[in-house]
Amino acid sequence: PPLDPFPTLATLKPLRATMQGRTMCRAISAFAVIAFMTGSVHSYTAGGVFSTLGKAPSLASSSSCRASSALASLRMVAAEPRTMTTLNKNIKTPDPIPEEGIKLATEVMQSGKLYRYSSADATSCMVSRCEAALAAYMDYKYCVALNSCGSAIFMALKCVGAQHNDKVLSNAFTFTAVPSAIVHAGCEPVYVECNDQYLMDPEHLAEMADKTGAKYCVVSHMRGKVADMDRIKEICDARGIT
Repeated sequence: PPLDPFPTLATLKPLRATMQGRTMCRAISAFAVIAFMTGSVHSYTAGGVFSTLGKAPSLASSSSCRASSALASLRMVAAEPRTMTTLNKNIKTPDPIPEEGIKLATEVMQSGKLYRYSSADATSCMVSRCEAALAAYMDYKYCVALNSCGSAIFMALKCVGAQHNDKVLSNAFTFTAVPSAIVHAGCEPVYVECNDQYLMDPEHLAEMADKTGAKYCVVSHMRGKVADMDRIKEICDARGIT
């Protein structure tokens, strides 16, 4: 007959009259497995299961049951209840824009000067003001704001002298805009495998650099984690890679 989906000794006890030899052994083994999987096992032993169900006449002498009889020496205890951590917040939801940012964006829309070339000079251009503020914050002399990271990669490659068909090392695991920008610059992407943190693997970087003779390297930091830039710089400097 079908068993209770959450078996206990009480639900199996009425079956003792029909269990003989191999059937008994298989039932006991099945009970142990099912009880373990469903979490219904308590602090009793398999031997206790035999005594509760009743010993079948041929159980002790059944050679087919010798393997299963080892179960009688095992003590089964209830496992701790499983808990699962769930993230209720949508990780794609950005943080709210501060009031100061909302005010400045409103000023730009009210002025109608939505583009860099709409302003008469740098002091009245919001883009130029952002560039000056970021350059000062990062302690750089110059800063150029672009429409996307892909455009920034394209410009960076052109600024360092990348030529048509030059090989550029980059992450194999990254956003598609990265290799797209490399191709847009007329170069050939050379993919470097990631490590267990999904970051560029420095050892594979060295291997691919030696194998391909690439002149440039574009590094992507992934999932909020920063690549081992000290090791990557060491590898690139030793090979004259920009």
